[in-house]
Amino acid sequence: MGLIVPPMIGIAPSLSLVAGIGLALIQVGEISRHFNRGKAKVIGVNIVLLALAGAGIGLSVIWLEIAVGKATYHLSLRRCLIRPPPW
Repeated sequence: MGLIVPPMIGIAPSLSLVAGIGLALIQVGEISRHFNRGKAKVIGVNIVLLALAGAGIGLSVIWLEIAVGKATYHLSLRRCLIRPPPW
């Protein structure tokens, strides 16, 4: 939920980045715990969830860059309209 909903509704999309990092840390911890207990056969689900967390982190970074880029573009456009650029 935390990986998908915040960017979709546009409210605090940075929460998806935090949720993805948290999920990735949990999955890394669970994989190491399975190895320590000798249950390496059951880490398949953890690896899939780790890959999904990585995809969520990547997408949230892209969404944040797009949001920041749009804000920067609007600010630079506003500056050009107020006074002409120095060049």
